[in-house]
Amino acid sequence: MLLLEDDAAVDERLPYLERRRLNWRHHSQLLLNEGQFRQYYMMSFRSYEKLLRLLAPSLRVDESQSLRRTRGDEPLSPVNKLQMSISWLAGYSFHPVRALAGASKPAFYISNHQIMDAIQAHDELQLHFPTTEYE
Repeated sequence: MLLLEDDAAVDERLPYLERRRLNWRHHSQLLLNEGQFRQYYMMSFRSYEKLLRLLAPSLRVDESQSLRRTRGDEPLSPVNKLQMSISWLAGYSFHPVRALAGASKPAFYISNHQIMDAIQAHDELQLHFPTTEYE
């Protein structure tokens, strides 16, 4: 009987949850039409797009590996990853942010680390302190 209880405990997993990714085009257009983009993300749409262009090459994933790992869900795109990170950095709780983006809790944290690593690695996004008295 003890053996059966141990076997049951090993095989207990949470059911797979299919997640629907945020449609960024629709979401951003809605915020722009309402004049709420800057309030929501604490930056202009133009600044967001520029930041995305700078970071996107560092945020790509192996799509075939991602599809295997997520049982066919599309991978989080660079725009979804940035949307989650900017929302969280703007002060929103990670629970509604990840739910809106259609991401699991681990995916949220992994994405945030990827965003922070990409920002730290990008020369154009580094802080430059004065090196002389006149700068």
